[in-house]
Amino acid sequence: MTSQIHSRPWRLAAPDDDGSLHALGNGRLLVYGQGPDLPYVWGPPYTSTNLLTLHLVGPPNLTSVSSRESAALVWQHQLKSADADAGLISDFVDAELPCLLRRINARVPLRFALSLPDVLPPQEVPPAARYPGRLSLVAIHPAGTYEYFTRFRSVAPQAVHVVLSGAARIESGPDPAGLFTIVCDPGQSEILIAGGPEYHESLLHAEAALDLGHDALLARTRRHWAAFLAEIKLPDLAGPLAPAITQAAQDTALIIAAQQSAEGGVVAGHNFCLAYVRDQYGVSRALLALGLHRRARAILNFYWRIFQREGVIHNAQSIGPHTRFHVHENDDVEMTGWLIIQAFDYLAAAGDEEFLREIAPMLAWCADAPERHFVAGMLPFNGDETYVAGEFLPRTTLDDGSAEATLLYLAAVDRFNDWAARHNFGDSAALARRRMLLEEARRTYRENFFDGPRLLLNNPRRTDLAQRPRFRHGVCLGRLPGCRFFDWTELTPDGRYGCPVCFPRMKPVPRDRIRYFLPSVAATPALVGFPVTDAGEQLAMLEAALAVFTAPDGSLRWPETSMPGYELGLLLYALAERRDPRCPDLAKLLLDLRDPTGVWVEFYRGACPSSTRCRPWESALNLLGLLRAAEKNVV
Repeated sequence: MTSQIHSRPWRLAAPDDDGSLHALGNGRLLVYGQGPDLPYVWGPPYTSTNLLTLHLVGPPNLTSVSSRESAALVWQHQLKSADADAGLISDFVDAELPCLLRRINARVPLRFALSLPDVLPPQEVPPAARYPGRLSLVAIHPAGTYEYFTRFRSVAPQAVHVVLSGAARIESGPDPAGLFTIVCDPGQSEILIAGGPEYHESLLHAEAALDLGHDALLARTRRHWAAFLAEIKLPDLAGPLAPAITQAAQDTALIIAAQQSAEGGVVAGHNFCLAYVRDQYGVSRALLALGLHRRARAILNFYWRIFQREGVIHNAQSIGPHTRFHVHENDDVEMTGWLIIQAFDYLAAAGDEEFLREIAPMLAWCADAPERHFVAGMLPFNGDETYVAGEFLPRTTLDDGSAEATLLYLAAVDRFNDWAARHNFGDSAALARRRMLLEEARRTYRENFFDGPRLLLNNPRRTDLAQRPRFRHGVCLGRLPGCRFFDWTELTPDGRYGCPVCFPRMKPVPRDRIRYFLPSVAATPALVGFPVTDAGEQLAMLEAALAVFTAPDGSLRWPETSMPGYELGLLLYALAERRDPRCPDLAKLLLDLRDPTGVWVEFYRGACPSSTRCRPWESALNLLGLLRAAEKNVV
């Protein structure tokens, strides 16, 4: 028997389900589970249409508790019906083939709803003779199917192949929407889901899995994950939080590995099947902290291959052979700084100077791309920055000065310019131009972004001075009937941007000139190793940030407001650098935020998780704070 961890409760048709997800993936096929349900199946490649959904729909009053094997991405779902044992479901994605294998040991008939749009008739493709004693279905999603919300369409067809065996049978379907009802009678059943992407590949992958058999695939998958966990190098951990931090490290490493594609890019979560530059930074830092240098290098190599093909990097990019860009407003700031810092963090950890020399042209582009955005020593916001996407900062402030984007430029380009000068990389004019911008940004940073000890998010003065483009690609602020929401937008007389539908009808709205504050911004200088004040002022900055999480009695708690899911992780990281005595309490609060699958999510309101689950970025940064506190012996 394998040991199990986590207890994720699930109840049939429960409106109050917490929404937590777990990820199963091998770089080619990525499956997200919500208890025993499978709401997302992607790949190969990871940027994919949702190939199918599989939901447990009966009998009534069904409940489940989901747990994971302690040393492998193998999830089990213990079922009950009216408090009686109803059976056990186990799921895993094979270590090599793009195949998910589900074994069902049912004590009562279990009913599943399988959605296979664009399905070919099951009795015809493939012929029943292909798999004696088994049923099989194939769905072929044609080229042009939506992949990323309604913003990307697939370039080529994608197939998925489903094979049923044992006590599984098709009771009905397909209906006009491609919905089948599958019944697994008492006894043992198996459901195999095989990706392609092409039709013939999905069949070959299914055949290979069936030839090897469930037990052989499970054994090699367990060996694969045991070897992966054995690669992890943790600092010496002691004290009461050591077991929880060790478990958090393993949980986070596994969800990152599951969501890291064979191409190297890591998807941003269950509803974002793209590789976002910002998100990759936190993931890379966690991988380096865990000693997983090869996986950190693969992320940089993913972007380097795209840059070689396209000559540009954008806010987010698709994963697979056909590059599509997710372009936001001002998306050559903020993420360009993250990418440079990521490369130098990798160099410091791995000493791979040869690889840095190879990708230096991409880093030079990242250093130069933000130049056109500088106004009075300030860079603006990337339109998909967490503060903006999470609506902590209104989109009307996008062209304000951004304390974080400007800081990232300082931390990144200062490092790159020094490296380029020492290695005679690039021309002297580019070096001199960067030095001038660095000097202005450094000299004016305090005046631009500080209010006493608080490091503020934004400065409206940049918008006052900037010459803003007439057209740009991003989010429409009109939101009128028929709004295209995310499209090319045009600058309105009141300074907002509207899509082609809304622009002619938008009525003037007074401009918001508020200056905003968010705690994590005060911790970012410590994260990237670029202090913007002296030691005493840094402490005052962190005190102002920590006040948001401090109750009147002095205890720490998550505020009732909604905040990004990495806030406490960054604060713990910064306070650990100072060996602050409050680190143990902060670490406990952070560990308590994890959902029932053991990881962190995109946002929290009053400590309740919301939005994207199973998140690599937030989980990585929170783990980084815990590991830094452990290294400093303050937890």
